Amino acid sequence: MAGMIPRSFVNDLLARTDIIDLIDARVPLRKNGANFVACCPFHSEKSPSFSVNPKQQFFYCFGCGKGGNAITFLIEFERLNFPEAVEQLANIQGLNIPYENNSRPRADAKEDHQTLYQLLKDAAKYYINQLQHHPQALAYLHQRGLDDKVISRYQIGFAPKGWDNLLKHCHQHTAALAKAGMTTKKDNGNDYDRFRERIMFPIRDRQGRMIGFGGRALDDNPPKYLNSPETSIFHKGNELFGLYEALQANRSFEYVVVVEGYMDVIALAQYGITECVATLGTATSQQHLQKLYRHCDTIVFCYDGDAAGKKAAWRALGSLLPILEDGRKAKFIFLPEKEDPDSIVRKLGKEGFQQHIHDAVPFSEFFFQELKAQCSDLHSMDGRSQLANLALPLINKLPKGIFQQMLLDKLSAFTRLDPQTLTHLTQQKPPPPSPSASSKPVITSKTRLTPGQIAIALLLQNPTLAVDIGNLDFLSQMKDPFCKIFHQLVDRIQEHDAITIGTILELWRESEWEPILAELAAWHTLVPKDGIIDEFNGILLKLRGQNIESQIRMLLDKAAIEPLTEEEKQQLQQLITMKKTKVI
Repeated sequence: MAGMIPRSFVNDLLARTDIIDLIDARVPLRKNGANFVACCPFHSEKSPSFSVNPKQQFFYCFGCGKGGNAITFLIEFERLNFPEAVEQLANIQGLNIPYENNSRPRADAKEDHQTLYQLLKDAAKYYINQLQHHPQALAYLHQRGLDDKVISRYQIGFAPKGWDNLLKHCHQHTAALAKAGMTTKKDNGNDYDRFRERIMFPIRDRQGRMIGFGGRALDDNPPKYLNSPETSIFHKGNELFGLYEALQANRSFEYVVVVEGYMDVIALAQYGITECVATLGTATSQQHLQKLYRHCDTIVFCYDGDAAGKKAAWRALGSLLPILEDGRKAKFIFLPEKEDPDSIVRKLGKEGFQQHIHDAVPFSEFFFQELKAQCSDLHSMDGRSQLANLALPLINKLPKGIFQQMLLDKLSAFTRLDPQTLTHLTQQKPPPPSPSASSKPVITSKTRLTPGQIAIALLLQNPTLAVDIGNLDFLSQMKDPFCKIFHQLVDRIQEHDAITIGTILELWRESEWEPILAELAAWHTLVPKDGIIDEFNGILLKLRGQNIESQIRMLLDKAAIEPLTEEEKQQLQQLITMKKTKVI
């Protein structure tokens, strides 16, 4: 888990949280025996395979395999990271997170952030109210084709003419307004409103908190657009206009379209194309891209078809190179001259713009199209050499994988260079680990469980079995990694009172074992309730027996090569006796 938040606090938070209430508020559940079920929110299905266990405080989908505790659900459902999910649960419970030393934010800084969020929320309400009292501003939006529904959805407002309207409205928070970037200073040192006589577009983070504004002048006098400056809660290189609204409108994305303007995002949303975001007057950064790839596998960039649009697209391509892993896609739309998404969607409608998305230029095509344009005749050796010298350093920035190799193959076709020669000019991809090197066997719903896996499943579903389990040191001698995890599980459960599956899974968060433990926790063991203890003891007996047989084989193998010591002979005799008499 993240080092900033104490594990003890996370465990206490999970103990206080009722996972049924948490999930039911987002995905309606219905009772089904001891559990609650629903159609899975993480994949499409007609009959429910998503199950929530109120006793053990965890969920699991037998269709797609997603499972975990309340924190995992928030991470997956609301697309949060770990600290954000913990913060949301803590807010629900009315708790403050006791950050550990060295990483704990200053208390006054946290309070300051909360003040800024609230202040900007109040400012947004003020601007919304002002829009209704300034017909010329509302008429401008209607003239641009926006209806009242989309104006309300994006909480568009208006900053009236004047130097101190917001200052007067928030007169008790002059210092905070400056910190939030809503005011600036005159030469005489007096504060005045940053935004005046502008259409106001609130900028929200993924959690819906107001973090800044974009202001559009009613006329075209410069600057046409003015954004909030960088503040402690607003970082333009990380945030995207419209992402919060897109997440609210879409449970999942096939793609996300990146456009250049606020009005583009809003106009497209009005026509039912809600998968759109815009950067905030900055070039598309890797932080932007990583954030978007958390929600889908394909990003579609939409630019004007002129030289400036091609230049912006090439900058975006440069940001893509280091993070374009296998499975991720990027495409580019270049609109006709003097057109933008706002104008195109109003001319062609939803289906017309979606056709532009469908016909978008793939990354590889745009990549080579732009590089070839910089080269002389590719029929000449010099031209082909020039293309190779331009392309190879860029291709080498891509993560090693299939896509990189395919670009190299394409470059080979253009340059007539041997593919192996080009491959050797890039870093070699390390060989994949052999199956025997993996410490984590993969299991599926069709796998027949081993004794170690059954022991884990029974223990997860019945943690009280760990109370009087006896000495398990022999498990450390066994090669089966499930036996080692089972031993660790027993130790962890014995350290806690009334531990649930939800709390146990938290101990393995972000490890390779987390999904496997979730699957075993949901496994149907088909053991009747009154037979669980006997079944569990029988499994332990079988594991002890396997360990004895393993030690016997090891000693016999050694005896075939060299004489055993007297101590080893005695040990072998004891093991054989234990096996025969089943005194294990």
